[in-house]
Amino acid sequence: MKNKPLFTTVWICLLLGMASFTPAQADSNNSDRLHILKLMDQYTKGTFEGDRELLSACFHKDATMNGYLMGKLLMASPHLFIEDMVKNPVKNSGSKYQHEIKHISIQGNVASVILEESGFPGSTRFSNFFHLINDGNGWKIISKTFSSH
Repeated sequence: MKNKPLFTTVWICLLLGMASFTPAQADSNNSDRLHILKLMDQYTKGTFEGDRELLSACFHKDATMNGYLMGKLLMASPHLFIEDMVKNPVKNSGSKYQHEIKHISIQGNVASVILEESGFPGSTRFSNFFHLINDGNGWKIISKTFSSH
């Protein structure tokens, strides 16, 4: 086999990686992943429905939210976003709201999520980069950075 050294190196790396990854870690990551997916589902449902309670419950009390909306830089807390969603629910726009999680990474009590959303009025789409934290009271969004397209 011409690529035997590469093949052997890959297997050694996989075995070393598996040796340091215990079943307890796998269970913890699966549980955390499910909680994070539930949180993101709550976020997208709250966004679509304009539900203040759902959206507020997604964010940590010290969360920040920054990004570009139609080329304009916004630096704020999630409260302005939540109020805007409550006043102008996406479901009332007649647009077909869609969302897709593109990436989840979990490291202990911190995580990152990339969420793409479309179907906002005016055919606006969003790329959202979330940082989450589990401060002992469950997973919450600690920061959201976004860009509209």
